[in-house]
Amino acid sequence: MRTKSYVTMLDPLQIKYGKPLGALFYIPAFSGEILWSASILAALGTSLRVICGINDTASIIVSAAIAMTYTLFGGLYSVAFTDIIQLICIFVGLIFSIPFMTTSPHVTVPLQASNVTMFMDIDQPHSKFFGKLERNDVGVWIDYAIMLIFGGIPWQAYFQRVLSARTVSVAKTLSFCAAFGCFCAAIPSIVIGLITMNTDWPATEYGQKLVKDDYKLAVPLTLLYLTPPAVAFIGLGAVSAAVMSSLIVRSWVSAPCSREMSL
Repeated sequence: MRTKSYVTMLDPLQIKYGKPLGALFYIPAFSGEILWSASILAALGTSLRVICGINDTASIIVSAAIAMTYTLFGGLYSVAFTDIIQLICIFVGLIFSIPFMTTSPHVTVPLQASNVTMFMDIDQPHSKFFGKLERNDVGVWIDYAIMLIFGGIPWQAYFQRVLSARTVSVAKTLSFCAAFGCFCAAIPSIVIGLITMNTDWPATEYGQKLVKDDYKLAVPLTLLYLTPPAVAFIGLGAVSAAVMSSLIVRSWVSAPCSREMSL
């Protein structure tokens, strides 16, 4: 695809099957981007609500407006440069916050992945970190696995980077480095999850035990109650950078696809 100078992942399909089917293939791609953008904006709104007390709706609108504005006026260069800055913020921000979390008097060290009661409203005799696979949930987990393995392939955000690479070798190198980078980027989140499970939450300013609905708030809660305010601010910047990085990528998806459909 890079050798033939394609612009989007839909170009080879449109060339082979024609413009009508090309436009049809665009519908699921566009729908996926819209739903994904909504989910990451909701995640950002939740984080800002916990740490800064900002209303979800206001934080989502402001974040989306900022991302769309500098992407619209800055073009693809703004996307590339902000990607670099945001990746640095993600790694540095989260990794910088972890030592402050582990040194909190409310966190049990060493961190353990078993014999920890995280959700007090659910009786779980197994490891709370690794969980337990029930027979009735096998189908759901298989579905998730297939979605994660194959769903990431037809993703315009990836093809946008690869097809804009200077050479084919650069595109290949970028792909392999990105795979390794994604693996590394997940490590801080895993450690923060362990810290969340090994925290005596009633003794913190949060003042209550975590329930299942608090699981999605693990990162902002640990930043807010286990780190100093300055560190929490840096950590929030890392979380926001992760969300904004995903958002600005998707703000460029519709434009090239729409242009291809009109040719």
